[in-house]
This record gives sequence, structure tokens and C-alpha cells, in this order.
Amino acid sequence: MPDPSHQAQPAPFDEARLRQAIESRHAEAAIGDIHILEETSSSNDEASQLALDGAPENTLVIAESQTAGRGRRGNAWSSPARHDLLFSLVLHPPAQLKPEQLGRLPHLIAVAICRAIEEVCPAIEAKIKWPNDVYIHQQKVAGILVENTASSKQGVSIAGIGINVNSLSDDRPDELQSIATSLREESGEPVDRHQLAAAFLANFHQLYPTGLEQFAEILAVIEERSLLLGAKISAQLGDTEITGTVTDFGTNGEMIVAVEKNGETVQQVLNSADRVRLL
Repeated sequence: MPDPSHQAQPAPFDEARLRQAIESRHAEAAIGDIHILEETSSSNDEASQLALDGAPENTLVIAESQTAGRGRRGNAWSSPARHDLLFSLVLHPPAQLKPEQLGRLPHLIAVAICRAIEEVCPAIEAKIKWPNDVYIHQQKVAGILVENTASSKQGVSIAGIGINVNSLSDDRPDELQSIATSLREESGEPVDRHQLAAAFLANFHQLYPTGLEQFAEILAVIEERSLLLGAKISAQLGDTEITGTVTDFGTNGEMIVAVEKNGETVQQVLNSADRVRLL
């Protein structure tokens, strides 16, 4: 018998419902113009074009379906239409920021995602998997892709976020079924995408842009929520793979790994990685 949860097409995302949810959190400043697209190649591509055309801070692009959704390193992002949250924010970070401070942005986003998930689904505990994922238990529930560009006047960051909300295991490609999950699967019931989006935007607004310069509190949350701290991992850095134990995080969110080299333990600092696996 077909799964009744897949009999009807889910309702489209509604701007009025999102704004109402934002207002109920007294966070109207967290959101600007809203663009809801039934289908697009990528919400980041759309947001980048809007930024080039002069889109203001907190312009939001929501994609119900993406034909070329992507994560870091060009990895594909797969999601059925109208089930999950696929969106991008146009941000204009303060011009005085140093590059390493701007690099903290994905960490602020990860903290906001975790808090939003736990606000809407209190029984769920969300963890941060460095450098750009949010996990529940050992499965990915959200990913982050920040792309920096430039408008005619100032630097722009496009914050792309994908959260598996109401999709189910059968909706995903075979290779993702065992390594990804959704809030619906973890909570046992459908989750309101408007409430989740509003919770994220309100939480992110509390952190950004102040947290880019005043990062110590964010760093403490990253350490507390880390899926990897104290764990043995393998990290792929281009053609090089390193294996070691995650011992700490640096002042800008770098991951510090204890690696054995020539019979000695060396603390290696990673600013990024192509792939990180728990061992």
C-alpha cells in the first residue's frame, strides 16, 4: 500500500505565514525582501544575482525545488519539492572585518540552525560536524554553503542553507539513505517549515554580525555541540589524507587535530577540508 504521507503534494511555502512567525518572535529586522521560487537551479545562484542587482541585507531566497542544488566542493544536494528548507540569505558583512573574521560566518549559521531545530523540535539534540554540517546522532540533517562575492559597492556573502525537514529516507538517493536524516524522521511527525525558517532567522539575527567580531561565546557553543571533539577522524585535504584525534578548535573556528608524525604527536590546524569522516 502506498505511503499516505506521499499521496498529496505538500503545501507551498507562504510569505505571509513566514512573516507572521517572524513577528511572533519580535524579530522583524531579521528578514528583508522574500523571493519564493517553485523551481530554480540553486537558491545561491538566485541570491547572488539579486546581490549584484543591489539586493539589501537579509534578502531571502527560498527554493521549493532545485535542479542543481549544491553543497561545499560542488557536492550535489538532493531534496523533493516542497518538503525541506532550501534557502539563501544575502548578507553585507561589515567592511572592516578581516578575512579570518568573515570566515567565522558558517559557524554562526551552524549554531543558529541547531538552536532553531531544538526550538521547533524540543526532543531533538542537534550537533555540529565541522566545518559545515549539522547532524542528529550520526546522520546529516543540514548543510551550509557560504559563497563570497562582490556587488558594485561592497562585499557580499551568500549564505546557502539546506535543512532536511519533511523528506523521508525513500526520497533520497540510495547512497544517502543511511547517512542522512530529517526532522520528520527524528521527531516522528511533520514539521512546520515556516516555524523552522522563522526560528533560524531569529536566532541568526541574534548572532550576526556581532558574533563575527565577538566570537568567544560562539566558539564555546561550537565546542559544546561538536560531533567531532575528542573523536578520531580522517580528513581529506586535496590529495592528502590525515588521521588523528580532534583536540580543540582555534580562535576562528579552525579544527585542531592531534596527528602522529615520525613517532611524535603534532597538533595540525585545519582551516578547511574536502571531507571529514568519523573513524
